[in-house]
Amino acid sequence: MSHFNLRMPVEFRLRPWVRAEALDWPDLYWTPMSGFPVRAVEREWLTEFLSTLAGDLAQDGLAPLCFLEAAVLQGPLEQAFLAEARDLTPLPGFCRHPWDEPPGVPPAEVTDRIRNQQQPFSWDVFARGHAYWVDPPDFRSFCLRFGGYGGLIVLFAAAPQAEDPFAAIPPALFENPFVRQMTRGIDIRREMRQMQRMQDPRMAAVKPVLARGWEGRVDVDKIFFLIPKLKSLDYFSVERPVLESVMQTFPVCFFESPPDEGVLLACAAPFADRLAALMHRVRAVFRDRPASENR
Repeated sequence: MSHFNLRMPVEFRLRPWVRAEALDWPDLYWTPMSGFPVRAVEREWLTEFLSTLAGDLAQDGLAPLCFLEAAVLQGPLEQAFLAEARDLTPLPGFCRHPWDEPPGVPPAEVTDRIRNQQQPFSWDVFARGHAYWVDPPDFRSFCLRFGGYGGLIVLFAAAPQAEDPFAAIPPALFENPFVRQMTRGIDIRREMRQMQRMQDPRMAAVKPVLARGWEGRVDVDKIFFLIPKLKSLDYFSVERPVLESVMQTFPVCFFESPPDEGVLLACAAPFADRLAALMHRVRAVFRDRPASENR
């Protein structure tokens, strides 16, 4: 690392991230975006940062769990999502901003106003609170394709303590032409991982605390997951036991946050020095590129 960067105050080395100094816990960082959808160079920057972050956290045994809010899946992005759905294997669920009402059909007066052209149609009205948990084959490519639209959530978590049912089977067996013919080209390992995600203990751990006020609802009881959707002010207002429960399962959380006009990174453990080192690596990537590509 450059001796020049190492001599700088950590606040400078964190740039463009800014730490919420008034918050004792968790470590919360924010960086601005030009708007959502972001510019191409910002999307590339987000992809590089998230990929670098994921590689670093892998040393701690943490892996990224990727979620997309349904509200951003419109127009061309919806078509891309549908085209890649087989590879992404999406699971439907809920994302909740504390303490919003549960997702559901909009009130009759809202649909009436839309039908009578007294209110413009907005997909957000119908998609609010819905999200998809995806399992992309390549994390970097996924971030580059679907990040920067205002609905990406990445929660880093340790792998659940569950045995791999295929661990004792030689990987070459799945490439056997006879097996592939019998399974019609379906990736059995991926299908099994999908079934495991449907009963993921990490999601079961956070659902009770996030479902406050939704107790007894059949859709909430049966849904595959319920994750938080937080903005910066929530870290100051939401009760600490709620945050502790979430961050015990997800020690590092990344949110695209249109209300904050940027993105958030929340870390259960002190993260400033580590984030500064990550940013040094990210900056090096863009410093070595031609200036015309960084616009």
